[in-house]
Amino acid sequence: MIQGVRAFYDVASMLVTGVGAELTASPAGTPERACVVPGEIAWDECDCGMLAVSPRAWTVTDSFPETTGFGGAATPVSPCTAPWLVGTIELQVIRCAPSPDGNVLSVSCERLDVAAEVLVADAYLTLTTTISILCELKSDEQIVDYVVGEQLTVGPQGGCVGTSLTVQVSVDR
Repeated sequence: MIQGVRAFYDVASMLVTGVGAELTASPAGTPERACVVPGEIAWDECDCGMLAVSPRAWTVTDSFPETTGFGGAATPVSPCTAPWLVGTIELQVIRCAPSPDGNVLSVSCERLDVAAEVLVADAYLTLTTTISILCELKSDEQIVDYVVGEQLTVGPQGGCVGTSLTVQVSVDR
């Protein structure tokens, strides 16, 4: 059973390891940097690629998953007796975005196509691996439950583009 002070760090670490290993199948390969990060995910050195997993928010509840949808935390009857601790974890895979060269004002469709192929592969591998890891943790009764949120394209900005996935994981208090 995953619980206690390291619960969400441990889950985040498992996600970094598992998703990082599966990204070898991406056309861009495994990112050189893959780690659990504190707070907002900084897009440093995206030219090498980056997998960042950030535990983001926590709440207690007596109802999970929520019937109101992702992120709609229920207010427990009493926080003193709420049985579950729910953590929100964000995963981002960031790569270089193609930029115009020299005096050219736009990027060729060929370069955009390659970047799109990498983005879609990264998104697929991140989503399917995350679900697989969380399914196994739930099946093994290591976590109470989980909810997978929407996966979005982020960027391009600062020469970087990528995918962002948010999940909520519930553990026993």
